[in-house]
Amino acid sequence: MGNKGNIGWAVLGFFFPLVGFILWIVWGKTQPEDAYLAGKGAIIGVSISIFITLIYWLFVGCAVESSLLKLIV
Repeated sequence: MGNKGNIGWAVLGFFFPLVGFILWIVWGKTQPEDAYLAGKGAIIGVSISIFITLIYWLFVGCAVESSLLKLIV
């Protein structure tokens, strides 16, 4: 009977990506299913964080540009 993996490790990796990456490295050979879920959660967490940050700066950039144009004109 093998280790089926626990979705909790994916959730932990999502909210704490650094922990997820460390668990992925440490458990790579001993607990591959848990390591995979922890790493996958970390990658998804980092990807969503980057996406939200880009969207935020897009809106801030547009707001700043709009404000500067109003000052110039």
